Amino acid sequence: MEMKVKRVEGQSKCTIGELSFHSDFLCNTLELPMPNDGNYTHGFCIAPGRYQVELVMSPHFKFWVPRLIDVPGRDLIEMHPGNSDKDTHGCILTGMDTIKMDWIENSVGEFNAMIDILIKADNRGEELWITIE
Repeated sequence: MEMKVKRVEGQSKCTIGELSFHSDFLCNTLELPMPNDGNYTHGFCIAPGRYQVELVMSPHFKFWVPRLIDVPGRDLIEMHPGNSDKDTHGCILTGMDTIKMDWIENSVGEFNAMIDILIKADNRGEELWITIE
């Protein structure tokens, strides 16, 4: 199963993207802001690249989440519900973009739609991957 996050808008507090499965749009994403100097460290969004994903029981949220493997300089990078940069904990949030700056809505609903797709693919024995660009 291939997922893709295409970043479409950098804002002062966050980066908005579009999450798709095999080119089919599912929802928006929200991450921390992009770095001005190209140095993707803590405090900024995840470095562009292709990452393997595993489904894990999140120690923080206590439910199944996708976790990105081998993100340079980072660990425990998950995809989970949330609405603003304050909710990211350095991770990728799912939801729908709104006219409100630095905010996504319907995060739980969009997360549940995504996790259902991933659990079905995992149950079929498919490897899970995400490309961030």
